[in-house]
Amino acid sequence: MIRNLHEEKIIENEEIKFFIKNQAQVIETIYQYTGYKNIRTLRKIILDLDRIWKLLPVNVIQKEEAIQEFFELLIMFSIGIHKGAIATEFIGRTSQFYKDRKKIDDSENLKEAERLFYDFCRQYESFLGKHLSNRYNLFPSDEWWEIFFKTGVVDQEKLKTSIRYSPYFRDENTPAWLKLYQYKTLTDDQFNEVLSEAKKQFDQDQLVEPEEAIHVFGVLLKLGSLGLVDEPPRTTENTMKRYIDSFRKSGKFLDFSNSLIQNNFSEYSDLALKGSEIEEFRSIIQYIVECNKSDQQIFMSEQAHELLQTMKKSVVEFHSYIRSFITQENHYHVATYHDKPILNFIPVQDFIDAFLALQPDHQLVVIHAIVKRHELDRGAQDLKDEYEWIKKVINSLKLEMHKRQQDHRLSGILLNEAISYFETNISKFMNLS
Repeated sequence: MIRNLHEEKIIENEEIKFFIKNQAQVIETIYQYTGYKNIRTLRKIILDLDRIWKLLPVNVIQKEEAIQEFFELLIMFSIGIHKGAIATEFIGRTSQFYKDRKKIDDSENLKEAERLFYDFCRQYESFLGKHLSNRYNLFPSDEWWEIFFKTGVVDQEKLKTSIRYSPYFRDENTPAWLKLYQYKTLTDDQFNEVLSEAKKQFDQDQLVEPEEAIHVFGVLLKLGSLGLVDEPPRTTENTMKRYIDSFRKSGKFLDFSNSLIQNNFSEYSDLALKGSEIEEFRSIIQYIVECNKSDQQIFMSEQAHELLQTMKKSVVEFHSYIRSFITQENHYHVATYHDKPILNFIPVQDFIDAFLALQPDHQLVVIHAIVKRHELDRGAQDLKDEYEWIKKVINSLKLEMHKRQQDHRLSGILLNEAISYFETNISKFMNLS
C-alpha cells in the first residue's frame, strides 16, 4: 500500500511524486519501527510535504541529506502527534532533550505531557537523535517544527536561519565564527585555519553582533577545556566582558541579554550555547545578569516616563499599553507591557499628580485599565511586583480624598467612588492589607 501511494492522486506535483516513490523504503521502515499502521496519516504527511515543498529554496530540495532529514522528521513528528505521544508545544525541546538527557532522566518533576514526549524521544532516538550527533539542532530547527505543527505556518524566517546555521549549506561565504561553532565537522587542517581566523576576529574586537561574540566565546572555552586552545580562560572571559560593555554602549545589549535570560542561558539566536558548564562562562552569565538589571532599570524608567506622558494625553492609549483585551473584531490585543511591571517605575507622586489632573470619567478609565490588567494578565508573575505600588497609590488617593471631603468638594465624593471601585475589584487579585 505504501509503495503504491505515490500513484494515488493526492497531489499533482510530479517532482514530489517522484520523491515519495524513492522514499518508499524509508516510509515503510519508519512505519514498521514505530508500529504505526494508519495510512491516512501518511496522506496528511504528503499533503503537508506538498505545501512546504513549494516554499523550500531550491538549494534545500537539491541537497539530498537535508531534504532526507526534513522528510524523516516530518514523518516522525506527524506519527508522534497522531499517536498522542507528542504535545506540539514540546517539539521545540527535541534538541535540548538529547543535550541534557541525563539531567532530564534524573528529573522527578516532569508533567505527564513532558514525560510522554521524552519517552518518544528515547524510543525513537535512532531516527531523531542521529541527526544531532555532530550538530546543535535539527534541520529545520525544532523551533521551526513546533511552529509548523502548532499553527500550520511555514515560518520563512526560521527556515532561513536554519539554512544559515546548517552544516549542510556551509560554503566559502560561511563566517569563520559559525564554522568554528561547527568544529566537529572540520578536518584538522580546516580546524586550525578556522580557529586562527575566528580567534583573531574575537581578540581584535571585529565581531559586531552579540550572536557572534557569545558563540565564539563559548566555543573557545569549550576548546580550551579540550586542550585545543592555549589561551587562559580568564583572558577569554575578559575579552567577552569588553564585548558586553561595547554592546551596552551601542544599544544592542538589552535584547541580547533578555534573550539569554529568557532561554536560561541554554541558547542564543537559535544556537545552543557551548561551554556553559565552564566556570568562566558562569562568571560571564553573572556579569550579564548584573548589567541587565542595571540597564533594565534605566530602560524601564524611561519607558515609564513616556507611559505617564501618554496617560496625560490619552487615557484610551494608556489603556491599550497596559491592558490586553478582546477587540470588537474578536482579535486578542496583547498590551505592550502585558508582562512587564511598568507601573512600578512610575514615581507614585508623579502618577497621583497626573491622575488628579484628569477628568473624573478619565480617572475611572485609568483605574479600570489597571484592574483589568491584573485580571487578564494575572498569569504574568512579574505583574505581582506592582502590588506594593498599587497599595501606595490607593493610600495616596485616600489622603487626597479626605482633604477634598473636608473642603466639601464634589471631587472628593467622586474620588471616593473611584477608590471604592478600585479597592473592591483589585482586592480580587491582591491583598490590600
